[in-house]
Amino acid sequence: ERGISKAAFNAAVMYGEKSPNDIDPKTGERRWLFNYKPGGITVVTDNSCSEEVTSWAHACWGLNVDKVPITSETLNDHHQAVRNSVNHEMWNSHTVAVVDQSGSTRKIDAENGVTRSDLVWICLAVDFVGKRLRTGEATSQDYFSLVELGPTGKCLIKEHPLNWILYNRIVDLLRTHHPFGNGNHLSAIECAKRMLLSNKKGKCLHIDFSY
Repeated sequence: ERGISKAAFNAAVMYGEKSPNDIDPKTGERRWLFNYKPGGITVVTDNSCSEEVTSWAHACWGLNVDKVPITSETLNDHHQAVRNSVNHEMWNSHTVAVVDQSGSTRKIDAENGVTRSDLVWICLAVDFVGKRLRTGEATSQDYFSLVELGPTGKCLIKEHPLNWILYNRIVDLLRTHHPFGNGNHLSAIECAKRMLLSNKKGKCLHIDFSY
C-alpha cells in the first residue's frame, strides 16, 4: 500500500491501461497492472482486480519546476570548469549526495500526490543548487556528484560543476527517474567513498549527505 485512496484505486482499475504483471507466489495466479496516466498513478492488483497489491505515483506528477535557459556564457563557463576539474587544487568543494531511489520513495508523504522521490529532487535542484547559485554561496569551482541508493548503488552524476546546467540535470531526474527495488546500501556507500576520495587536496571540502 502506497497511500492512495479507494477512489483513486477504483479509477485506476476502471480507466487505466491494463497489462499482465507477475505471478502471485502464494496463489500461482496472475497479477494485473493498471497504468492510469490521467490520475498519475500505477496500481498492481490480484487476479480478481479487486484487491490492491501495491501502487505508486508517477514521477513528477505532484509537482514540477521549470528548467533554466542556458546562455552561451553559462555554457562556456561550464566547459572551462570541466577543463579545470583535472586540477584538484582549483576545487573549492566537492559534495557527494547519496539519494534513496528504492521503491519506498514512491510513497506519497505530502499533499497533491508529491512522493518522497519528488521532494528529494526538488530540494537538490531548488535549495542546494539554485538558491546557492543566486546568493553566490556556490560557484562553478564547487563540484557535485550523485550516487543512487537503489538496486545497484551507481553514480548518476560525477564531479559536475555547480551551475544551472547541473540544476537542469537534476530537474530531468525529477521528471524521468522511477524509483524501484531495494536499496543496495553497501554498494552506494562504497561508490560515495570513491567519489569523496577522488580529490584528497587539503583545500577541497568533502561533504556527504543522504536522503
